Amino acid sequence: MTPSEVTETLARHLEEDPRVEGVFLGGSLATARADECSDVDLGVVAGNTEEECRNVYDLWPSLAQALGEPLVCLERSWENCRMVALLYGRADCPPRGLEVDVILRRQMLWFPFYVYDANKGLVRGDSLHVQSLLQQMREAIFFACACRQAAPVYGAKGATAVLSAEERSTVEASYRVEPSQALTMLRGLYFGCLREIPESWGITPDLDRLKAALDALP
Repeated sequence: MTPSEVTETLARHLEEDPRVEGVFLGGSLATARADECSDVDLGVVAGNTEEECRNVYDLWPSLAQALGEPLVCLERSWENCRMVALLYGRADCPPRGLEVDVILRRQMLWFPFYVYDANKGLVRGDSLHVQSLLQQMREAIFFACACRQAAPVYGAKGATAVLSAEERSTVEASYRVEPSQALTMLRGLYFGCLREIPESWGITPDLDRLKAALDALP
């Protein structure tokens, strides 16, 4: 199978499942940077409850089998993200094999916790913890900006390509100012980026809850 055939197969497998709210392609295949070494990075969108996320994540074994028999399956989870990496050999995906990453991420729910914990860290003088939280906030911003282009970014890799000049300037400035000022800059930028995501994504109710939560924090 080629990467495009893999993507189409997975999309067909998911499109009729009522537990899945959406599917998007990320990584280099979703941009002009795709080449013969590109992997398939597939994002699967679930509802915001733990049960909804768990039900969608439990689909991955059937997704894996839809493509053949993977050589290795590696499950990873961190913060608000769960991922399974599937590695297929060259017999199934010539000429060199293929990695397929199926990723489930819940970003908006965690952002107020980053802000809350960063504020606590500032009060306690825990500078290293604050800097770690600020970086997680930046990565949430990168992900939100990338979603506007249907080309999600995970972490900071590739983030430069999805930020506007003004957004990039704000993020870069956040590394140079005092942590308390960076916190204010980043929380405002994140909300602004989310507001530019198309209404068809259906995030407006979550956006309202996020604003209410951020407004209630110092």
